Amino acid sequence: MNAQRKPVVLLTGFEPFGGHRHNSSWEAARIAGKRLGPDVVVARLPVDHGRAAMVLTELLEKYHPDACMLTGLARGPRLRVERVARRHRGLAGTGLPGRLHGAWPMSETGLALRQAKLPFRISDNAGSYVCNSTYWWLLCFRMKNGWPRHAAFLHVPPLSRRITADSLARGMEAIVRRRMAFMRRTSGTGRSIPPG
Repeated sequence: MNAQRKPVVLLTGFEPFGGHRHNSSWEAARIAGKRLGPDVVVARLPVDHGRAAMVLTELLEKYHPDACMLTGLARGPRLRVERVARRHRGLAGTGLPGRLHGAWPMSETGLALRQAKLPFRISDNAGSYVCNSTYWWLLCFRMKNGWPRHAAFLHVPPLSRRITADSLARGMEAIVRRRMAFMRRTSGTGRSIPPG
């Protein structure tokens, strides 16, 4: 009898951009990925609307993850758990939804970040740049294909003396571990979700 397949999680961060020598989302994601082990695939996305969507699509189709958590850099002292993504203005008139909601329990995420002792807030505005458009693309992909079962976006602050890559990685790790534990408990229910 074959061993049951463990859930695969895709965790992404972005490359450096602008005046940033490092992108805290990528620095933390790669540390978290090492700690989380082989069930988690970690990838770095380009800071470009079209290329980020293309690379993300390739990763989703290659790994077919049960869950995908995107992370990106944003100003401010706190992490932001993004509930909503909005269609990029360049895609108006395509018939695609203008606003989509993530699929990751906010209460569970909040508990994980509190236990990691990281300041955070729930946000309904993922911005107007590549973070938002990539999150929206992930949610469109999910709506069309019925997977990944869980999809989220986490904004993280720039690195500083108080906010280190290691502390951000602890938060990412805590969030992903809780979701993986849930998926293992419910793996008999299948992967598919209702569209929309």
